[in-house]
Amino acid sequence: MNKAKKTFITTLSMMTLILAPAQSIFADEAVNNSSIQQQEVQNLSSDSVALRGQVSYSLGTTSTSIYLNGSVTIQIDAGIYDYYSIDIYDANGSNVLAYDPGNLSAGPHTFTHNGFYGYHKILVRGFQNNGSYKVIWP
Repeated sequence: MNKAKKTFITTLSMMTLILAPAQSIFADEAVNNSSIQQQEVQNLSSDSVALRGQVSYSLGTTSTSIYLNGSVTIQIDAGIYDYYSIDIYDANGSNVLAYDPGNLSAGPHTFTHNGFYGYHKILVRGFQNNGSYKVIWP
């Protein structure tokens, strides 16, 4: 019985000696708070996702992804008398609205569309793309 106890204690001591360096490696990482890594920072760009509000674009430019919760208002600031069209695309890129307000005189024209939920992109264009448009969503 004594020989079995000595063998067990010897084995346990050797395992402790062998594993001690590995434990200290992990312990250094766990205890050392001075090496906290910085969080990833993402800069907002024109391709970022807009959550709510209003954004202006040049005619012929597709909007960023906008999360719509029912309705969207589009205000066309026509620079000249021209033929205009409004297209709304869902997150898969499918055209879910193709609306042609037709020939519009210069000045602001407002259109509200309902029934849009989730992420969408909006494109307003004219033949000459002279002017801008504003997307307004709740």
